[in-house]
Amino acid sequence: PKHSRRVGSSSSADAGVSGDGEPSGKGALNLKRRKAPKPLKPPPPPTRPEAEVFPTAPLVKITDQDPRVGLRIALVGNGRGAVRHKKGAKIDAHDLVARFNFFKTKGYELHCGSRVDIWFLNQLKAPGRGGWRGTTAQGSSTMNLKLRPKEKYVVPVMYPVNKKCATDVAACGRSDAEAVANAKEAAVIAKAYIAAKIPKEQLEIMAVEYQQALRQKYRFVHKYPSTGIMALVYCLEHYPGSVVSVTGFDFAAEAPSMGHYWEKIFKLRTVHSYRRERTLMLQLVSTGRVKVLR
Repeated sequence: PKHSRRVGSSSSADAGVSGDGEPSGKGALNLKRRKAPKPLKPPPPPTRPEAEVFPTAPLVKITDQDPRVGLRIALVGNGRGAVRHKKGAKIDAHDLVARFNFFKTKGYELHCGSRVDIWFLNQLKAPGRGGWRGTTAQGSSTMNLKLRPKEKYVVPVMYPVNKKCATDVAACGRSDAEAVANAKEAAVIAKAYIAAKIPKEQLEIMAVEYQQALRQKYRFVHKYPSTGIMALVYCLEHYPGSVVSVTGFDFAAEAPSMGHYWEKIFKLRTVHSYRRERTLMLQLVSTGRVKVLR
């Protein structure tokens, strides 16, 4: 198969794993002979309460929760699993449909639907045709400004995880210096979105409490969580009592494959941890609050 060159990703946190991982490998291969990854096998019916699966009491409280309770949310990843089956009608029938990064719906409506209520974007994804911001990573996809979410855009601004966080929950917070750096980054992001004529009232910089919940409650301490995982935590914590149905999160497959359903290439490497994200996904599925959509 022919090879196409890709430049490695920035050290900043990316997102979307595969799902939507950043193009961090040195090359990409044609996928014509490559089999799609096996779907995640569902565990037995959930019998474990969330407090048992995640026993560590979080030190942070989510203060901006949505007043709507018990929503059914579809979170559509960008992996090839999203178009494995014709799930479009099921996806669009949810109370909310969330997608992330440079997703595409045109031509894929039968498989992954067309609705988008919430649009999660990695902080390095530039609005419009800019593609990537502040990194040498290259990709063919860009943000389609003709698509607009019904509710909002959500952009997480990440801070480095403290090495002590793995053993000390109290060390998972953000330092004052990191808070200042995040505020500057948020201002840059807001300016870029406004320049792209995206209404500022539709742009939400994800509150830092969601990243703290990922570290403290869910005990995910890898340096680079994906946008997909951050979006999942946001949906669970921002919407009380919600049940999130996921598809296209191929890092959770038995044979992970990094690549987007609209592209014919796959990425050789990623800055994310498939193993840790798969483990967290399985834990969440066991609680009944996350379901794998088929």
